[in-house]
Amino acid sequence: MADRVQGQAVVYQVDVDKSPDLAQTYAPNGFPSFALFVNGQLAETLVGEQTEERLLALVA
Repeated sequence: MADRVQGQAVVYQVDVDKSPDLAQTYAPNGFPSFALFVNGQLAETLVGEQTEERLLALVA
């Protein structure tokens, strides 16, 4: 996924057990959770399994 959006977006994977501050700030309601940020601001959150097409559509 990260390779497919290279140059359009940056993809990070966060382990909430190792980064509890992020979990506290963004309070994921389930796992997996996906957070889309635009210009440093949270724009959309998705919870649960997502298709690659759905995730790519968020970047477009």
